[in-house]
Order: sequence, then C-alpha cells, then structure tokens
Amino acid sequence: MTNKKGLSKAEIFQILFNGSSPVRNGKVNSISSEEAKKLTINKEKFNTVKGVILNVKISEENDKIELYEYNKVNGMNLGESLINAEISKRNLVEKEQEEEKEDSES
Repeated sequence: MTNKKGLSKAEIFQILFNGSSPVRNGKVNSISSEEAKKLTINKEKFNTVKGVILNVKISEENDKIELYEYNKVNGMNLGESLINAEISKRNLVEKEQEEEKEDSES
C-alpha cells in the first residue's frame, strides 16, 4: 500500500498511465490531465485503458493505494516510485514558494 498524500484520483490515474510500460507498437503512453479527469469520473477500477494495462483501483476516499497488480505488469515498485516522485516534486515546489514568500516579506 502506498500513500497517495493529497493527489486526486485523476492525478494518480495520469501518473500511472503515463508511467506504464509501452505496449502499443513501443510508443510511450501519454494522457492529458483533462482526459484523465474524464476517464476517472464515477469509476474506481481500471484494468486496461486505451491498450494500457493498469490493473489498479483508485478511490478518492482512501489515502492508500494498492499497486501490486500494476507493478506486476509494469515493473517492480514502479507505481510507488512514480507517485512518490510526484509527491516529492510538489513538496519541493511548495517549499520553494514558501521561501520566496519569506524572502519577499523580509
């Protein structure tokens, strides 16, 4: 189980979709945030989407996500790595913004 810490269902879906293994003619998978929002409305379980194998259940109510099946298809601990990288990136941006705000107030 991985903590999705403040990421929405659509954001998690987009991260996992875009980070999944290329299966269609070796092309890199890519989906926009708008398309991810549309695809995740009223849905929690995602098996194969647009030829991409996800095998994941994403819930807005739960802060944890089980990525065993996703990782089985896409690579060991890939799901956790993708989600944790996005969370770290956001934390860094927030920290930089706070520092800039403090500097401008000084």
